[in-house]
Amino acid sequence: MHKVIVTLSLLICFFQSHAQEGQARPIYKQLFAEIFTKHIVKDPHKFDQDTKDPMFKVRDSIYFNPSPFGNIYLDILKEKKSISAFKKREELLSNPKILKKLMKGKITPPQGTKWKNTNAIDLIRLLEQEFSKQDYHSGNYFKSKLGQKVLEVLKDTIFIIVPGFGNHIISHMILPDLIKDINVYYGRNRFRPHNLVKLVPNFMDYKEYYGNNNQKAGFDILHPMGMELGLSIGRHKHNSQMLRDWINGLPTEYKDKDIVFLGYSKGTTTALEVIKDFEEIRKRVRGIVGLAGPYQGSVNAEMILRRLFKMSPEGTKESFLSWVKSIPSNEMVAHLVFKFAETYADQYPIIKDLIKAVTNLNSDHFETLKAHVEFLIGIDLKEVINGFYEESQFHMLEWNLRYLNNNFLNYPISFFSISFLTNVNDFFIKGPVFENGKKYPPELIPQLQVNGGIDFEAFSPDIFVQRITSIDTFEFTPGGTLDTQVTWPDSKPIALDPTPLSLSFAEKELKKLYNDDKNQSFFKMNNISFEEFRDTPRNQLFKPTQFENAEFIDLGEVRGSHWSSVFRQVIKLPAIPIEWGHNHAFPHRSMAKALLETYSIKLLLEQKGGEK
Repeated sequence: MHKVIVTLSLLICFFQSHAQEGQARPIYKQLFAEIFTKHIVKDPHKFDQDTKDPMFKVRDSIYFNPSPFGNIYLDILKEKKSISAFKKREELLSNPKILKKLMKGKITPPQGTKWKNTNAIDLIRLLEQEFSKQDYHSGNYFKSKLGQKVLEVLKDTIFIIVPGFGNHIISHMILPDLIKDINVYYGRNRFRPHNLVKLVPNFMDYKEYYGNNNQKAGFDILHPMGMELGLSIGRHKHNSQMLRDWINGLPTEYKDKDIVFLGYSKGTTTALEVIKDFEEIRKRVRGIVGLAGPYQGSVNAEMILRRLFKMSPEGTKESFLSWVKSIPSNEMVAHLVFKFAETYADQYPIIKDLIKAVTNLNSDHFETLKAHVEFLIGIDLKEVINGFYEESQFHMLEWNLRYLNNNFLNYPISFFSISFLTNVNDFFIKGPVFENGKKYPPELIPQLQVNGGIDFEAFSPDIFVQRITSIDTFEFTPGGTLDTQVTWPDSKPIALDPTPLSLSFAEKELKKLYNDDKNQSFFKMNNISFEEFRDTPRNQLFKPTQFENAEFIDLGEVRGSHWSSVFRQVIKLPAIPIEWGHNHAFPHRSMAKALLETYSIKLLLEQKGGEK
């Protein structure tokens, strides 16, 4: 209890003493939320046929509160029960009065700036004109007057999407709507052509695809696909090397462009790794946008690792890998998958039922399923375990201690975060309940049709798989502050997190880090005792002089799951027509446009002090 009181006192002192310092750089959270919200209201939406209520569209897609993340999160943590924390979260982040303010009125300058006489004013006026129109442009964004202005501002920049864990077997692009627009604008196929080799998509060569522009490339959004970054469930070392090579292989007109990485999920940590490893890339990178990016690792990865290690005799990473060697290689992956699933069986009956259903399949189907599992994961298991480990909270804390400093960050760079938060209620009642009694069915539970078949449009395999694979995380995260795979504080850079490390790590884990010779430069530089390391809010551990070239920008929260917020669909059920299947309704296009426009405004404000 004493420790909690001391910690809260430190937090109060921190926010008071840093109030002035926090104004030193513009705060873009409200700007992004206002632009995103206004696009949501104007853009076509899946539910438009059933409701014209713009508030529904907004509340279904965005969370917002103007207070800093730390203040909101600490308020939620004060609640004693998870249900109370969940209610507090909704009260703070989905307040209709706050959201209505975002929907109406003029766009607000970033806190700490004025833009009347800046280079940004023309873009702001253009945005406000666009949002006030009745005939809002809903065609190709980059052919609109607003899109043309963004292309002009960002002509020396490229956005590179860095995909996440498991992407090498996913044939869908991230943020597909806006990527389709930029591809069509440059005369390319809407999406990169591909075929399937077994279960892995084989894409048209990216050099050929991005080299076939109908005009000289200015701003562009580029997207590695398939195996172009190597095994997406492997180690960062290999992924970052391949990302560097991929960038260097782009057509000549991209060679001198500034780079902003849109790191989705594990793609955020891959982007961090590539700027750590390769200075020629680092000096070109102006920003990393973490889309549900585990800047501080993933609790879910941590819990999965702990279950894996418990399967071995001694319960350690080393004993696990040693134990795995005793399993015949032709049975290893399938055997481990079932053994791993069994660790959940007593705690979660739904997993027990799934195991029973799978093991009762007829032999042909069972062998097919086993072959698929082995094909998807059938690689050097040590590589996979190390890939998981590098997404853990422990590894990412170690990474931040070693590399978040001026020696590494020797060029200007901005670290943005957009956090995703799942409202668990959406799994069970999706969308509005209308006056006529109609309501959207849950995405989690298959709905039977009158003829006895399954309504595949109402059932989301994506949501089902995410719920199953993160069941521990839901169970142990207060108020459900996660997106199914990454918890809310994990998705914020450590410099924005107000909680002490003792909230997330055991004392013996922290002592191991504190006593590691490789981390000593951090502790000596900041003159931190072990007790301070353990109990001080994380955002006080790092002195501002430690990263003078870096800025940390929180763009706030969206309401969606880890997959729905960037994909239309990830998992397709086999043997059903291609046009069937659930498509996520999250307004990706609105979010992506808001991101481009917010970044454009930031660049314009920074040009020669922002003065016209």
